[in-house]
Amino acid sequence: MFHKFNRPFFLLNDMKIRLLTYNLAMLPGPFGTAKEKRAEGFVKKIMKKPVYDIICLQEIFAEDIRAYLTRGLQANYPYIVDKSGSLNPLNQDSGLFFASKFPILRHTFREFRDKSLLTPDVIADKGISAAYFQFGPAAGAAGATILRVFLTHLQSRESEFKTREKQLSQIRGFIARSSTPGKKRKDPAKIHTILVGDFNVAGDNGEEYKKMLDLLHYPRDLFREKNPKKKGFSWNSQENLFLKSVYQDDTDMQRLDYIFTYDHIPYAHKKQGRESVKLGKVVCHSCGIFRPKLSGNPGELPGKCDLSDHYGVEAVIEIPG
Repeated sequence: MFHKFNRPFFLLNDMKIRLLTYNLAMLPGPFGTAKEKRAEGFVKKIMKKPVYDIICLQEIFAEDIRAYLTRGLQANYPYIVDKSGSLNPLNQDSGLFFASKFPILRHTFREFRDKSLLTPDVIADKGISAAYFQFGPAAGAAGATILRVFLTHLQSRESEFKTREKQLSQIRGFIARSSTPGKKRKDPAKIHTILVGDFNVAGDNGEEYKKMLDLLHYPRDLFREKNPKKKGFSWNSQENLFLKSVYQDDTDMQRLDYIFTYDHIPYAHKKQGRESVKLGKVVCHSCGIFRPKLSGNPGELPGKCDLSDHYGVEAVIEIPG
């Protein structure tokens, strides 16, 4: 569901945009730990110094938390997509959430066709959500520049790699179809493409990471591009206090969350051969790990606890004028 609140909007002159992706672990109904306190901590952190321009969240399944985040962020982030998925009351929605300082020109969502029947993920409308932002002339005018941000959350559990492979193929197809030039589509060179989210694929040198890059057609991994020697674990059982408290037997240290960008992508239709569509190049100035903590003692969690079992990933990007 897309919300537009009446607040002033200012475009950054240098076209630098600060982007955050974060799995906030807000499970539905009675599931989850200290959800209200963690949501409050997140809003306080973001609103105290609202440096981000576009915020992309995953696992916002709890209805009350979704409403709280929308109310809490709207003063500085007046363009919000708080819910994507089917209207089936027996299913959870996708849990994907956008909040932006920039107007959202268009929003689309595609649910994955492939989901494992062996995990709780099957009741969620997991898929890929896309928000389109326009910079420059008014909608439809020549010379406009489009930034597309694709947000996703893939099948969980290490054993479900075959399901994730199918979902990755669907993501690439969705992006490719929306990138292929046509009579009513804008010049691909003016379309800049970012893909973010929790992929549940451990980087960097494992076979599944390599397969993920291949299935996505080799986007640029911005964290690795800017930090060639850093581990960048977004799932860190040795340091994340929330993870250590809730999943006491977990010993994993993995990079599961990513910010990708595309310089080119194959045509969606085979008849066009192997030639790829050249997209607008995104310049990345920095990319790092987002590790917010609670300021007080939430009772059921340790003091100064992390806000989620994941860490987020943040990047400063620039769209060349």
